[in-house]
Amino acid sequence: MPVPIVFVSSTSEDLKPYRAKAELAAKKAGFFPRMMEYFTASGAHPPLGACMEEISGSAAKSPADVLVVIVAHRYGWVPADQPGPDRKSITWLECDEAIRCGREVLAFLVDKDVDWSEPLREDYRLTQAVRENKPASELAKLVEEVPRNVARLKDFKDWLNGLGIRSTFTSPDSLYGYCRAEVAIWVCDFVCRRIAPSP
Repeated sequence: MPVPIVFVSSTSEDLKPYRAKAELAAKKAGFFPRMMEYFTASGAHPPLGACMEEISGSAAKSPADVLVVIVAHRYGWVPADQPGPDRKSITWLECDEAIRCGREVLAFLVDKDVDWSEPLREDYRLTQAVRENKPASELAKLVEEVPRNVARLKDFKDWLNGLGIRSTFTSPDSLYGYCRAEVAIWVCDFVCRRIAPSP
């Protein structure tokens, strides 16, 4: 029986310890984790199609079996080459692709009441630009982009809440516990589906 693949999706720089815990939880549950750390050069954004192949698979790569998404207070990279005017983040697009491929999305959202570092929030980018005396052209771009991203992040969280399978976390360790439990439940269902006799 092949080892199931879990794709871990989230923003990156702000959630490194959380991603590491999700990776560990996947491995402890017997999964092979597939993560951006494994396939992108430092600081580089691959083409949107390449990101989608990490979930849907290709002639050379097996598809992911399930997607784990971790969401806190950043919206993240918005690919310019996406279809439509929605301006979805890469994390949202990865979730869309998983659902399009008939895969389950296990969502983990930060507890809204947990203390969170200001530099790890979407709106801090604007504060930082002002403090660093960035050029007016860059500030004008951020004044347009940041409020839009904050609003879209709320839309994304609302969308994830509507999917059904979700938990909230307050720390890397709490994420590990919830993630390991949800992934273990999923892998039991996965194995049962694989060994069930055909009708």
